Amino acid sequence: MVENFLPVNRNIQKHWIYRDAQYFHVWMDMLFRARFSADPVAELIEGQQVQINYGEFVFGRQAWSERLGIGEQRLRTLIAKLVDDDMIELVKRYNKFSIYRLKNYAKFNHLSMPEEGKSQPAEQPAEQRQTNQQSNQQTNRQKSLTHQGFDGHANRQSNQQKNGELTGRLTGRLTTKEYRLNNTENIDKEIKDLNTSPRNKKPAYSEDSGYYQMALYFHQRVMEQAALNNKAHLVKNANLQAWSDDFRKMIELDKRDTQELKRVIDWCTADPFWQKNILSAATLRKQYTQLAMKMDSKPANHSRSARQQRDDAQMDILRQLYEEGEQENE
Repeated sequence: MVENFLPVNRNIQKHWIYRDAQYFHVWMDMLFRARFSADPVAELIEGQQVQINYGEFVFGRQAWSERLGIGEQRLRTLIAKLVDDDMIELVKRYNKFSIYRLKNYAKFNHLSMPEEGKSQPAEQPAEQRQTNQQSNQQTNRQKSLTHQGFDGHANRQSNQQKNGELTGRLTGRLTTKEYRLNNTENIDKEIKDLNTSPRNKKPAYSEDSGYYQMALYFHQRVMEQAALNNKAHLVKNANLQAWSDDFRKMIELDKRDTQELKRVIDWCTADPFWQKNILSAATLRKQYTQLAMKMDSKPANHSRSARQQRDDAQMDILRQLYEEGEQENE
């Protein structure tokens, strides 16, 4: 029966989750394991009584990793991407598992959600269906004989369509044509929602969040160096929300060590060359590997700018000449 299937549109091949076989496997497993009935169900999981509602599924990273043969780190990354893309949302977290809800699950499994106040038609006995089908076929054959020429093909198509729709109503099932008509619009909209979901939408970070504090620290360091060259006004208006999201990606996706990250920030904002080129968190993330390697390979002291170091050297020479002149006068 049609209600035993989940509709999948070919356009999903354009979505990012389709391009990774493991990610796509996990996504389809989520669709299959989500609660398909409108009625909630109570289950005992890991010794805890939980309620699973429509579109919700139980996710345990270790159990899913062993069952699907996918690393726990990949699963953690995928969950974060799905939440960012507004494809799933966390319902409740337990000690050894969590409950997530699929967004817009009704569009994938809408056949399992009957409209309120409407009952599904009962399936008629096989003898009744056969009698109705034979009667319809005979009627259509008689009508087709009365229509010839250019109208014949159109009339035959119309009769076949009506016959199929009538059979579907009598049997309580959807014909292939009805199924396509009812689902194409919803499926296309769902795929469009997936492709235009807030993948590029940055989450809002509070000023107390760790990522925002990292972005603020980096901006202050950039401002300090720019001020030394009277260029602070050029870097004053930074998008700290976008910078916070870049720092989140560096920590969660790139797995950067926070202490090393701070050292790289301090080093590159003091380096005479890099302080002029690393002026945003996005650039910092892009050049991070190169910066970290150069930082460890260049032990030179960059606590002061090159210009300041040259000025100090000239002052040392002048001071030495002055002291020698004083000694000759004595």
